[in-house]
Amino acid sequence: MRTAYSVYEKDLTLSRSTHTRCSLLDSGFWILFPVLYFPMLALLFILVMITAALFGMMGLGSGIIYVPLLSWWGLDFATGAIPLGLLLSVATGAGTAYTYMRKRLVHVKTGLATGTAAVFGAPLGVLALQAVPISLVKIILAATAFYVALRALRSGEPLRLTDKSYLLPAAATLFIGFLMGFFSALVGVGGGFLLVPILLIRGYPAREAVGTTSLVVTISTFSAFLFHLPDAGFPLKEAIILAAAALAGAGLGGVYASRQVNPKAIRILIGIIIMVIAFKVGAEGVMALLN
Repeated sequence: MRTAYSVYEKDLTLSRSTHTRCSLLDSGFWILFPVLYFPMLALLFILVMITAALFGMMGLGSGIIYVPLLSWWGLDFATGAIPLGLLLSVATGAGTAYTYMRKRLVHVKTGLATGTAAVFGAPLGVLALQAVPISLVKIILAATAFYVALRALRSGEPLRLTDKSYLLPAAATLFIGFLMGFFSALVGVGGGFLLVPILLIRGYPAREAVGTTSLVVTISTFSAFLFHLPDAGFPLKEAIILAAAALAGAGLGGVYASRQVNPKAIRILIGIIIMVIAFKVGAEGVMALLN
């Protein structure tokens, strides 16, 4: 007899090692309650779509929400929730970037240069994990993010529509991208929450800052996903379903933000979300330092 659990277990094969399993499977949860599997998957589908829509409006990576959701669903944190969360972040960024690119609200050269530099910065961040006091780095990074978020909130939407003098110079673009990749790998938080306020402070219109950042997030999270893929262990069919939800949600959120939402409201929303992320990262750093 084919149950929800048997379908799930059969498809749990995106891993090179046979020991990788989901935590709820290890506890036998789906064997005892197979009738709950599909309703919970449907609920997760809805939550992923809503998250993608909200974060897609801001051009931010949404792994900070996806990873806890997937862990709650039953995936192992390291081998399941993190890599699948990265994959969903790729789908979110791609859906947002595509929507904004169609409206010519993405500076492709800036996005590609920053994203490529982030790819090169990430391996050094991984190497620095052994030598750098992560708790102190988290506190400094959180304080920096909080400061730039405040600056972004205080900066107004630029009136210039044809003057492109606010575009970042090539050297600054590469440097910021490198730092994004380095700190993302070091601290485990997507660099989009630093890039968006920097672009806003620089003078980017809110929608262009969101669109450009979404392209950078797509590139950087995809490289991180490939890094985690060899040891990943999550159900392939469900991953495709959830990625489709993230892609659709991000597209809808991007369309709504690019057409209906006032740029000032976008700035306020971005500032608030970044402050929340900064507070979370800073709190983790303080707790680690005290322990």
